[in-house]
Amino acid sequence: MTPVQCYEARRLLGWKRLELAIRALCAEVTVRNLEEQRCRPRPSTIAALRTALEEAGIEFVREPQGLARVKLRDQRGTMLSSCREHPG
Repeated sequence: MTPVQCYEARRLLGWKRLELAIRALCAEVTVRNLEEQRCRPRPSTIAALRTALEEAGIEFVREPQGLARVKLRDQRGTMLSSCREHPG
């Protein structure tokens, strides 16, 4: 999960950083540091953040062209929204 994917996933869900931090059992500053690329959290923390987002309906997709996509699905699996990140 990239910093932009984290931010966009949170935006699609309408969550503040604190909401994601609570659900991932980490500090709000950890989410901020990841999204603002101040430092890279531990792999276990990234996994917890990603799991919290996925449990809320976010799907992370890496496309062949190097683009990263974030999708939001409802409980039936219907895609509600999508966002792309450009490589770089």
